[in-house]
Amino acid sequence: DETMLGAYDFYYILWFGVVAGVVYYVRKQAKATQDQTLVTEDFKRFQRSYVVIFLLLTAADWMQGPYLYALYDSYGHSKHII
Repeated sequence: DETMLGAYDFYYILWFGVVAGVVYYVRKQAKATQDQTLVTEDFKRFQRSYVVIFLLLTAADWMQGPYLYALYDSYGHSKHII
């Protein structure tokens, strides 16, 4: 349905704009306070390990996507609904 696609596109663009605005604001605030905060090496190590684990879990979730489609298809749902 064309109307649903248009609404989906609108909300996707709106959500992207909100997230981009929040990221811009946070980065601007972080840059302003960068001289005041000292980031320890332990915290940097934690950040790196967190990002690696987050990316691995996100990739695992992304890889199971095709199997979920097959599962819903086996329940009799049409591809349009999935």
